[in-house]
Amino acid sequence: MNTTEPVIKDLRKIYASSHREAPGLIEEYLQDTLKDLTMPEKISFIKSIGAELHLRSDAEPPKEIIDRIVPLLLGRDVCKENLSSSEIIERLAESINTIFDIVNQLIGVINHTLGENRLGEETIRQVIGDNLENEARSRPLEEHLGQIQKAFLKTHQAFKEAASITVGKILDEFDPRKVSSESGSSFKFGPLKKAESFDLYEERFNKFRKWFDSGRFMEDFLREFENLCRKSFMN
Repeated sequence: MNTTEPVIKDLRKIYASSHREAPGLIEEYLQDTLKDLTMPEKISFIKSIGAELHLRSDAEPPKEIIDRIVPLLLGRDVCKENLSSSEIIERLAESINTIFDIVNQLIGVINHTLGENRLGEETIRQVIGDNLENEARSRPLEEHLGQIQKAFLKTHQAFKEAASITVGKILDEFDPRKVSSESGSSFKFGPLKKAESFDLYEERFNKFRKWFDSGRFMEDFLREFENLCRKSFMN
């Protein structure tokens, strides 16, 4: 292996794809890439990679680039009198990585919980990387982030429908006309003293009280809610 450049490029891609899983993925990559080298050659090559990465990290980013990037990202300039260009880049990268990690976690929860699995496990870093490398074939960033808005809108609608269905079932069961027809006699709230109607009403009420108090009401409600969410995402 004559040059470290392709390996360094691959390592950066691996790290960018998933910071948390990067150590294990990088180890597997290096083991496979360097498998034909002797141990001294492996050590020498890895040292060369380390030295190259160290030199690149020590290089100070041009101030002109920093002065342009920061306002573009934040919409304003920041006070950076006591910070070097490297420190600014490091802090900015840390903040962006935090945002990316949270977005990936949020979209992951949406995909696995609400049934939106058709889009795979593509991360926001991969989407941005693809846009930078080949915009024509890449997936728009707006589409990737739009999953979050879509999920909240559909979840909100599903929640309302689930609540309406669940409460509707309760009202149907307590409908005086239904109780009256099942008891075989006229039923109104005025003549509750009629034993047959009152007993039936009391039995029905106690049934639903137990349903509510036992927690089965919430289980049924959430089950209906989740089913509506899944159906919504399948459409």
